[in-house]
Amino acid sequence: GMQTVYDVDTDGTGPDVATPVKVPVFATEAFPTPLDPESLTDDLGLYTSIAVDASGVIHIAYYNRTKGALKYARKSGATWTYTQLDGGDPVNGNDKGFGTSIAVSGPKVGIAYFDLSYANLLFKESLDGGVNFPSGTGTVLDGSPSDDIGRSPSIAYDDSGNIGIAYWDSTHGSLKFI
Repeated sequence: GMQTVYDVDTDGTGPDVATPVKVPVFATEAFPTPLDPESLTDDLGLYTSIAVDASGVIHIAYYNRTKGALKYARKSGATWTYTQLDGGDPVNGNDKGFGTSIAVSGPKVGIAYFDLSYANLLFKESLDGGVNFPSGTGTVLDGSPSDDIGRSPSIAYDDSGNIGIAYWDSTHGSLKFI
């Protein structure tokens, strides 16, 4: 079905008039979807990336700027779960998730993300459809103590379930691929 929302012209080019716009409603749920409870106190939802697996499970990776943390949301059926996967202490050098990309392949859910504290490309992978991820900091795929490597990652799985990640090497101004 369709739902009516209102677009308001506030860019200064015309009067601030609410114009009705029809947008699709997914399944029986209207926008907005339930929010991570931390959104009531934290600045989160930046650098979002979404993937939907073959069973219709929704997987979202995003960044909590207040806590400097990589977050993961999963919707299976009518149930949303929210998990902090990495970071969480930006003052003490643990700011992870600044830039995320998520992909699924069968039971694998992979997330590529940037370590803002140490300027490295990181990766975490669940092997059970996103129910569990390894604890602790993700695997460093590229980085060095003096370089800024791994910004703006984009991840995909090939038909064999192998990952490919494209990302930016800010220090050398170049596109890289693993």
